[in-house]
Amino acid sequence: MFHNTTHEIGETLTTYRQRAASQEERILLFYQENQGIAIPPHIVWERVFGKEVPITSVRRAITDLTIMGKLAKAWYAKFLGPWGRMTYGWQCPGPETDND
Repeated sequence: MFHNTTHEIGETLTTYRQRAASQEERILLFYQENQGIAIPPHIVWERVFGKEVPITSVRRAITDLTIMGKLAKAWYAKFLGPWGRMTYGWQCPGPETDND
């Protein structure tokens, strides 16, 4: 889902929505291919997109997929991120995950 915070219209809005949907599809497929493995957003950013899209777009897509119930935060899995801060992993929903 594209969050239209810049109030785009017409073809620009359509293009942005299509890109966001494509990003979500690619991210979901990556998590499905790695079923049962908790993966943090920065790893998805590196492996799926080669850092060619903003990390914020990856985080937005993961959040949207989580809201839709297609991904779940893996509360048990923390990783050191590229900026020296701990970050959680996400994975496809299962017994080890909880969206609460």
